[in-house]
Amino acid sequence: MSDLKTITLSGADSLTIDRKEVLRYLRYTNSQIDRGVANLIDSVEKEVMSLSRPKAVYCESSVELSGSNIVKLEFLEIKSKNLFIFLKECKKVIMFAATIGIEIDRKIEKYSAINQLKSTIYHSVGSALVESFCDYVSKVVTNKKTILKRYSPGYGDLSLEYQRPILNVLDANKKVGISLNDSYIMSPSKSVTAFIGL
Repeated sequence: MSDLKTITLSGADSLTIDRKEVLRYLRYTNSQIDRGVANLIDSVEKEVMSLSRPKAVYCESSVELSGSNIVKLEFLEIKSKNLFIFLKECKKVIMFAATIGIEIDRKIEKYSAINQLKSTIYHSVGSALVESFCDYVSKVVTNKKTILKRYSPGYGDLSLEYQRPILNVLDANKKVGISLNDSYIMSPSKSVTAFIGL
């Protein structure tokens, strides 16, 4: 599409990692982690911040709702009652794909063979950071100071199969390096596609 726009950060310095989110992904609470695990999380957070290369691509569309579950965008038609409800009061929608890059996947793979705990922490920290980047993208693309709610494939009845047409419309492989396998899993794994209603 000709009106695709990108957001690129040279690093993750302008983002923050929510420690509560990291612990939630790890299924820990603060009271359950000892000093050694806390120090390991600190170390991984610093590495993830330095290795991340956040990028996003997005476009804006008018939205037309039909029946009880048809969402018609300028470039895509989606069948989902949940997305229909999410966008019910909206006149426009922003669709985006965001990633923090492939280096985190390489660290996860490296440590999966030698230090499973560290690999799992990389997973959790990477997930928290990509969510932080999505919050940043949300503010930038909507010109809002507050974070607007997002809706992504895989939630409710919005099938993961929509990942492919979304990424195709956004030319995400070329623009930000996100690809998709036959199981609709994105690479880099710390990537998100989402809709924001306006």
